Amino acid sequence: MVKQWVGNAARQVLPDAIYSQCCRSYDQLHAGLQFLSCLGVGRQCPFCNHRFRKFLADPGEPSPLFSQVQVIGGGPFDDAICPFCRSFERERHVYLYLKLMTQIFVDAIRLLHIAPERNLGPVLANQKNIQYKSGDLVPNRGQIRIDLTAIDLPNETFDVIICNHVLEHIPKDRQAMSEILRVLRPGGWAILQVPIAPGIVTREDENVVDPRERLRLYGQHDHVRLYGRDYPQRLESIGFRVAATRIKPTNGDFHPERFGLLPDELIYVATKPA
Repeated sequence: MVKQWVGNAARQVLPDAIYSQCCRSYDQLHAGLQFLSCLGVGRQCPFCNHRFRKFLADPGEPSPLFSQVQVIGGGPFDDAICPFCRSFERERHVYLYLKLMTQIFVDAIRLLHIAPERNLGPVLANQKNIQYKSGDLVPNRGQIRIDLTAIDLPNETFDVIICNHVLEHIPKDRQAMSEILRVLRPGGWAILQVPIAPGIVTREDENVVDPRERLRLYGQHDHVRLYGRDYPQRLESIGFRVAATRIKPTNGDFHPERFGLLPDELIYVATKPA
């Protein structure tokens, strides 16, 4: 409350340029203090390799949903954000799966990255063996603009597609799934992560458009559904073969809490039949 009052007062009396510089300086100071307060051991970010005693919390949006049902991959999480590179647990999870459980950093790969994350995107784009393409519905957030329900690319263009926490925002999600299937080559696969409440079947209502009601029902104001235990069957109805899997490296040197991952979250790998 005090911070907001001071900010509003400063906005009224300071020139725009000075106010903007003050905001940047405050943000830098705050980020630096957060970084120092988290230093220690017990946690490690796989992107920047810094070690911490904890990651920063993501409070989520205030919704009664999270006290009513267990939602994996949505809502508050204490170990969410790296204090240095600001990676989120969802991109760390996908990156570690790709690194430890696939040949994506070795084989020649044509890859489409939907809504590329801040850290995972550059890692994939800089791999010499990967022909990387990123896209987003919002201009300038990817290399190209992509409407996932009508992908303007030829059939069977990609070997791998990464679509991490996107489908819960799309009203016509089955159409988006069909488009992902179409642009994958036979035998290609996609990682399609979403928040899931395993104790329910998918909850959605196209008539719910009020952000406050979406927050109450789905846990976030811009989500249009909450996926349930039937999520794999939803993908299979489109034509995918689906495996819900965990990271199981052969050397055994993997502990989810070390990397600030959600212990119950699965990786959903959807493969196009050959």
